[in-house]
Amino acid sequence: MQWLQQQAAAGRVIGGLSNGAFLLAKAGLLDGFAATEHWENFVSFFHLYPNTLSRYQRFAIDRNRMTCSGGSSTLDLFIEMVRNDLGHELAQQVSRQMLLQDYSMPSPTETLLVLDGNYHFSARVQRALSLLDTEVSQRVNVSGLAERVGISRRELLRLFRREIGKTPGEVLNQRRLERSQSLVLHSHLSLVQISSAVGFSSQSHMTTCYRKLYNITPAQHRRQH
Repeated sequence: MQWLQQQAAAGRVIGGLSNGAFLLAKAGLLDGFAATEHWENFVSFFHLYPNTLSRYQRFAIDRNRMTCSGGSSTLDLFIEMVRNDLGHELAQQVSRQMLLQDYSMPSPTETLLVLDGNYHFSARVQRALSLLDTEVSQRVNVSGLAERVGISRRELLRLFRREIGKTPGEVLNQRRLERSQSLVLHSHLSLVQISSAVGFSSQSHMTTCYRKLYNITPAQHRRQH
């Protein structure tokens, strides 16, 4: 632990996979940083380390701190590291080499494939959905999202309307609500803590959106459950 603190003091990038986040937090290396943890241990992590900005998502990169929830999210984190350091094109190549989703850019005439009733989204939409899923608790700007995907804002909105029937903001909101429901029903975190962990601006905002989707408030849902 002392060695980790020395590395952090020297400005090194420090990362923790799955329960490795507990070790970093115990060493005080996640104070003031966004971090995540495996869903089974997320509530314990949230309570034990209140100075850490716990985020209920697959991975978190905050300045020179990186954490992920383990399992396949380790690969998500790795690909994002490649993308941040070496660019989108090389990240695509690495992703294909590792037999992950192919995020290569399709032709302008690319259409959706439907197999056994399931939609297979275009590569650009897959990439955008992946970003929304892994950064669900962060503020996502549509223009910035489009830039990371490699297309214009207008084109991204057009693709989302055509393939999903929703805007990126609506998809992000749905992701947040799905994760908030999980915490409402399966944890003892307060509603204020849950709204913060999944990225809502306030408890009242979460409650309004929650009621709209589930026809019940988070508090009522928790009491019934």
